[in-house]
Amino acid sequence: TFAPNLLEPHCRCELNKNIYDFCYRLPSQPQTLGQPFNCTYATYLEELDLLSDHDAINLETDRIPDPMYVTAMSTNHFEEGLTLIANIRKLWPHKKILVYNLGLNKRSVEDLKKKCLVEVRDFPFPNYPSYVKNLMEYRWKPLIIAITVKEFGAIWWMDTSVRWKKDYQDLINDEIRCRNNFITRLLT
Repeated sequence: TFAPNLLEPHCRCELNKNIYDFCYRLPSQPQTLGQPFNCTYATYLEELDLLSDHDAINLETDRIPDPMYVTAMSTNHFEEGLTLIANIRKLWPHKKILVYNLGLNKRSVEDLKKKCLVEVRDFPFPNYPSYVKNLMEYRWKPLIIAITVKEFGAIWWMDTSVRWKKDYQDLINDEIRCRNNFITRLLT
């Protein structure tokens, strides 16, 4: 259980009268601390619903939701992204794909919007610090993952370079359950 009064001062982050532990702790050795996260970013974490686990899936009792397929494209990865979409279509012809626009030109966005079951969204750069716009630092990627997990409950993130040879969704879900059981046994 979490006891805020026993929390190391450098690990405390207070936001809206709630106290959070902003130090990483090894699950098998909670007394082993990592560097504390910067509390400045707590408002972003709250907005993305990452400060609690109330929406977490209980793998022992809940069904794993069907994931939304998510990717992001900038102009230099557009052609590669089209190949990813074609590859997904071969295995999952009726699955919707969500593409985040990281700076595509108008024609590329229009081409994507013409594709069946492809939704294009502009990444909300104005909502985040300016350095998120440095695409080669990939700070946008965990934000997209958090935004879409909050909205859909489960996603498959795919870089534009990903290529599928077979439908492994059931195998991956089984592996998630198996690893969850293994981790649960380690922690108890």
